[in-house]
Amino acid sequence: MKKVCVSTYCEWTSYGSVLQAIGLSKTLEQLGCESFIVRDEPPATNCRLPLFAKNPKQVVKNMLSRMFHNEKEKRYRKTIEFMKTNTKVLYYNDYDVLRNNVPQADAFLAGSDQIWHPNLCKPSFFLDFVPAGMPRFSYAASMGISTVPSEKEQRFAELVSGITAVSVRETEAAHILEQQFGIKASVHIDPTFLRSKEEWRTYEKEYIIGKPYILVYPIFWDKKLNRQLRLLHKRTGMEIVSISTDFTRNFATKYLHDVDPGEFLYLIDHAEAVVTSSFHGVAFSIIFNKRLAAIVNPHSPARIENLLRTLSLEASDILDVLQFDMTQYASVNRIVCEEKDKSICYLKEILKPNE
Repeated sequence: MKKVCVSTYCEWTSYGSVLQAIGLSKTLEQLGCESFIVRDEPPATNCRLPLFAKNPKQVVKNMLSRMFHNEKEKRYRKTIEFMKTNTKVLYYNDYDVLRNNVPQADAFLAGSDQIWHPNLCKPSFFLDFVPAGMPRFSYAASMGISTVPSEKEQRFAELVSGITAVSVRETEAAHILEQQFGIKASVHIDPTFLRSKEEWRTYEKEYIIGKPYILVYPIFWDKKLNRQLRLLHKRTGMEIVSISTDFTRNFATKYLHDVDPGEFLYLIDHAEAVVTSSFHGVAFSIIFNKRLAAIVNPHSPARIENLLRTLSLEASDILDVLQFDMTQYASVNRIVCEEKDKSICYLKEILKPNE
């Protein structure tokens, strides 16, 4: 069995990072590979936020978030248990320790999520720790923004040039790599789409709301949108349930601060509709074929816009979310299957036995 070392996000603070890691690892497993994730930092031992930060707004946000400490502590414990059960992660104290103690593997893969954000240029996410001569690949790596700042170009170019076969998640990222760096990249769908809704349901954990609800999962949020949520609640009489991983400004009739990844899946799957500005909130809404209002962050629009464009899906406005055109999913599901087949072919090609 070929052993694959994956460098990607897999953090208790992010539902998407944990679930995309599971999606990729389970797909590699189906392809006959054993995989594990490496992180160049120690695991989190608690969920406490620091009181002090460089950004004054972050200080205030951290202080407000401490109001929900008990719920957040519960989420932390449940999520850590979920990760122990469903992922295999090797933690290193820092990058130098990882570089000096490279785990044995037949192939090294830079996974999905925003691992290639140019402002970060994190060497481990470009597999810079891998010994010379070992194959290095990426799968659906996301850059998160639509350009590489001039002051980051040289370092970014040095890091990405070491990747043998480059796969990114957004067409915008492929254009940047070719136009700015002369690197050809293929485009593949997020690894969460490599698993079916039936497969994802095996990870669900029941979270009872008690009556029909519209789910809100905000990462970016403009408080001007609250008026629409209030009107939606008034018109429908439904609960507006918000998964709130931190202090948030969005309107809701019920806020949930203790949700783990399995419950996150359940809440999306059983909602009447979903309003979200999260990429993976949108992704799982599509996987479960939900009525959807996708809120695009104007400062980072590429990820959600590219996904909707790839799948030829037109999301609704918040007020019209219950009138979302469900007939779209017939063609959307076909496209997802095509994109999945394309991704599987790519993974088989890069992981084939050396001749």
